[in-house]
Amino acid sequence: MTDQYPYLIGQELGWFNQALAHIQNPGKSYIYFVEARSEGLEPLVKVGLTIDPNRRLDEIWHDVQEGKYEIDWLSLGAESLRMIGLLEGTQPLETALHKAFKPYKAGREWFWLTDELNEVIDALLDEYCVCGGCLIADGCDVIHNDINVRNRGIEYDLSS
Repeated sequence: MTDQYPYLIGQELGWFNQALAHIQNPGKSYIYFVEARSEGLEPLVKVGLTIDPNRRLDEIWHDVQEGKYEIDWLSLGAESLRMIGLLEGTQPLETALHKAFKPYKAGREWFWLTDELNEVIDALLDEYCVCGGCLIADGCDVIHNDINVRNRGIEYDLSS
């Protein structure tokens, strides 16, 4: 197809070929739910969008370690951090969830994980999680669809 556009040369042609590759093999994007906990404090959940859940969990872990989130107790760090589920989705779904969860908002993409919000997220993950049946209470042993994300039973221990 690129020979139809002889005026695309050099770097522009490289970018055009990369764009074609994305069109022909679009990557999936995921809405993730990452839970942060510290003993005696109300847990938080981060709802965000990523194409690489494993990398994103690492980034969040590093950001928590460095105190980059200026949200209540989270600015002091967390004792544990874990991926609790993934939905296939794009930016409009992320925005809709942020708006739906607004009453629980702690800051930016972080929400207080109250019993009520936990129940809503539980229902979403039970019905739509990419592993076919996540439940916050039950755990999900395998994430399908060729993504290599930490299983929900494994979490970062940030207390050491």
